[in-house]
Amino acid sequence: MQSLPEFVVHGLRIGPGFVERVSEATLDSLLFTLHQCGAITSEEEEYIRAANQRSKKARQLFDIVTKKGLSSLLMKNLKDEDTFLYQELCLM
Repeated sequence: MQSLPEFVVHGLRIGPGFVERVSEATLDSLLFTLHQCGAITSEEEEYIRAANQRSKKARQLFDIVTKKGLSSLLMKNLKDEDTFLYQELCLM
């Protein structure tokens, strides 16, 4: 598998750290929120949810959102959903 690119958004290095650390519950909340605001489509949400591993879901979400140029929206929502992980990523 190809390594994840790393992006710096609002001082955060996101990529591998996000994929390795985000919880299933946080992913579910992010998927719901990002779909509700139109950042991801229903089809993209279903595709991500169909993955059988948490890390695959995180990777797919990361890939889809960054390809759309919406990494800052992902991180804003991560900050709302999981402040601890957001702060951990700030220190990486």
